[in-house]
Amino acid sequence: MSEKTIFDLFGDKKTLYLAVREYIHRNMLRDMLPRLPLGGGAPMILRAFGREFLREVSEYRDRARVSIQSITAIDDADIKKSTQEFFLQLRELFKNILTEGQKVGLVKDDVDLDQFAWTYTMALYSVGYVTLMDPPKQMSGEEALLFLNRLVDYIEPESV
Repeated sequence: MSEKTIFDLFGDKKTLYLAVREYIHRNMLRDMLPRLPLGGGAPMILRAFGREFLREVSEYRDRARVSIQSITAIDDADIKKSTQEFFLQLRELFKNILTEGQKVGLVKDDVDLDQFAWTYTMALYSVGYVTLMDPPKQMSGEEALLFLNRLVDYIEPESV
């Protein structure tokens, strides 16, 4: 495809970038959700989401780099809005998972669901970025998930 065709379709580099980023985020979630244990309860789903997210980052490093690019351009209003919308979408997904888990007793009653959903969203991305840095060979995949899993431990009632 020629550069002229790309600019005819998208107009400018920013519009192309936003379209690519939207495509990556939409497809990442679409591909990950069927691999989650949706009947397993909130803690199990969140642990699986962390594992699947890190698998996605490891397997599709270029896709993850596209997301990182948004941080370097966060002063652009359109890129900031797109980034905020995706983080809000993830937070909403996690809050819904937590809400359902709380209803069936798999999440402590005193957990601030909104705050935990934000914390998990930020932690997920932090761990994903660290994964891109190629952690030492001595660190196994499960060790990379330890931080996320410790967060999930916090929400589980003692009897689970």
